[in-house]
Amino acid sequence: MEGVYCHRSRLLGTSEPENKEQPDDHAVGILQYKNGVVGTLIASRTSFHEEDRATVLIGTEGTITTYDRSHEVLLEKRNGEKIFFDFASSHPQGVWELTDAHQLFFESILNDTKPIITAEDGTASVKIAAALEKADRKKRFVLLEEL
Repeated sequence: MEGVYCHRSRLLGTSEPENKEQPDDHAVGILQYKNGVVGTLIASRTSFHEEDRATVLIGTEGTITTYDRSHEVLLEKRNGEKIFFDFASSHPQGVWELTDAHQLFFESILNDTKPIITAEDGTASVKIAAALEKADRKKRFVLLEEL
């Protein structure tokens, strides 16, 4: 990743900026990768229509949406074709679903194997989050090398 831009706001609760007890509840980030790919991140605690877990991947040949309103995965091709995927073991959009990430981490320690999510993955995530926070605070695009 090359750099990021971010804007955070408080949509619910108090609008007094000096009130640090009330956290921001909405953020929009633009993530610029070195290969030219641009990602958009929207994180919000203000969703009231059960799309809290939705992820949309937009590519040159179509779009993939996870946790679509009516299907777990929706593939929309550039030519207009739509393909739906549903899984028997999945929960509805509005239901919290626990993952096995913690269990897999513990098993990697017990079995002395490489975890699926590595320390490098965690470090990269924290660096991106720090860059997003800095971009919002400085109100400008922030290169990751600035951190």
